[in-house]
Order: sequence, then C-alpha cells, then structure tokens
Amino acid sequence: TKMLMQLVIEGTAAGAVRALGDVQNQAKATTQALSRMDLEAAGSGRLVGKTDELAGKLQSIRSAAAGVFAFAGIGLGADAVVQLADAFNNMAGRLRVATQYTGDFDNVLGMLRDSAASTRADLQARVDLYVKMSPALQGIGYSAQDAVAVITTINHAIGVSGASSEAAAAALMQLGQGFGSGVLRGEELNSVLEQTPMLAQAIADGLGVPIGELRKLGEQGDLTASKVAGALKKVAPDMAATFASMPVTVGQAITALKNELLVFVGATDQVTGGSSALANVI
Repeated sequence: TKMLMQLVIEGTAAGAVRALGDVQNQAKATTQALSRMDLEAAGSGRLVGKTDELAGKLQSIRSAAAGVFAFAGIGLGADAVVQLADAFNNMAGRLRVATQYTGDFDNVLGMLRDSAASTRADLQARVDLYVKMSPALQGIGYSAQDAVAVITTINHAIGVSGASSEAAAAALMQLGQGFGSGVLRGEELNSVLEQTPMLAQAIADGLGVPIGELRKLGEQGDLTASKVAGALKKVAPDMAATFASMPVTVGQAITALKNELLVFVGATDQVTGGSSALANVI
C-alpha cells in the first residue's frame, strides 16, 4: 500500500511539473502581449474590445492545465483573481516607494522577476527583501543590478539549504532587517544560522572564516552590510553552480507558476483599470 501511494504521489508530482511548462509558456506569452498594449488606454474608450481578448487569454491558461491549478491549490475565480491583483498592486506599491528617487521601477521589477524565475523563488518575498536591503546597498555604492545579484545569490543559498518556505521567509525577514540596520547580528544573525545554514556558510566562505566565527563577528559588529554583501558577491558563481545542479521540486514549480499568474493578473488589472473591472473580465 505504501509503495502504491508513493508511486501515485510521484506520478502526480511529475505530471504537475510537466504541465507547468506549458502553463508558464502561456502565462509569459500573455504577459508579453499585455505589455505591448497601451496601458494609458485603461479606462478609456480605446479599451473597448480588449476585455474579450483578456478573458480569452485567461481562459486559455485555465484550459492549458486545469489539473495543475487544482494540484497547486490555485483558484481562478473572480475573488481569487481580485486577491492576486491586490497582492500585485501592494507589491508594486512598495517597490515604487523604494525606487522613487532612482526612477527605475520597471527595470528593477523586471530584474527581480527574472531573479525569482531563475531561482524558483517567491516574487513577493524577493521584492520585500529588495525594499529592505536596497537603501543599505545603495549607501555602499551598489547599483540596482548589483543589489538584485546579491538577492539572487541569497536565493541560491536558500534553495541549496532545502529550507521550508516558512523557515526561508523567517530568515529573509531577519536578514532584511539586518541589512536595514547596517549590521547583521543578534536575532537576525541567529535566524540565518539556524533557518538557512547554507546561506550562513556562503557568508562565512565569502569572508574566509569558519562558520563558527560568524557569531563572534556579529557580536563585534563586524558583519556590516558592506562585508556581507561583498562576501555573497564573492561566492556567487559557486552558489549558482551548486543550485543549478539541484532538481526542480514540485513546490518550486508551483511557486514559479504562482509568480507568473501574479504578474499576469497584475498587468491585466492595470489594463482594465481596476480590480472591479478585472472581475467583470473574468
């Protein structure tokens, strides 16, 4: 019985991963098509006829992998889609504030989306991490591209750690707070050490010290944002190679799908002029 259950689970998981490829392609193509639309036409007469097109695209995504949506616990009813639109708008709002002085919102969002896709990570959590880390990184001369590169390495290390989504979220929150304060120490450092050991090891390797020395360095205030970012930059190639050698898990595949849907729904929400109009499209 246990063997049969295992075969069923593995077969279902493999099927979900295969179906995901088609769904991601559909979602990416849809988002690219949306990006070509004149967003300034939202709410105007020029939008007439677009709602049917948007509805058709969403239906095609639904039809492409109804099974994988059910497997992932993703709903595409009006309420669920409006919630996705709200989540995208909240995420975009936070990032707009973080980029208000640099004026590179679109570029940063694109880089973060690519980073989340390449590291099989949750897009919203990575945007939050950027928002928390970017002031400190900009203060030491890092560009937006440099900051996203550091976040990508952090994602690689967390992926290699095999940490649960809850543990990773907790570590990211504490790491972001540490960067925000300019120094990684205390509870922030403890969380990284305990929840994401490979991230802690990556920092230690980049600094050229044993992992056991990190607590001492933290107590001394030596784990500054500059040093930690520099350490992660140094080990980035090794982390990327190690991560690339790991198989894609079902959880990561589902996360990638949710990211695509989040961006697709968010773009649709902007084109249709608001969540209430989006609900009508659906």
